[in-house]
Amino acid sequence: MSTEARVIDAARLMRAGGVEAVAIVDADGNPVGIVTGSDLIALLAR
Repeated sequence: MSTEARVIDAARLMRAGGVEAVAIVDADGNPVGIVTGSDLIALLAR
């Protein structure tokens, strides 16, 4: 996913793909981070 993607986009991609995490990449395609299901739960719990 792009660094410009929204959190909801990450959640939808994870659900559609049946995965627990997605990689975040910069404009050059270099990995810069990861979003996990636990990250999404923590965000919702705020």
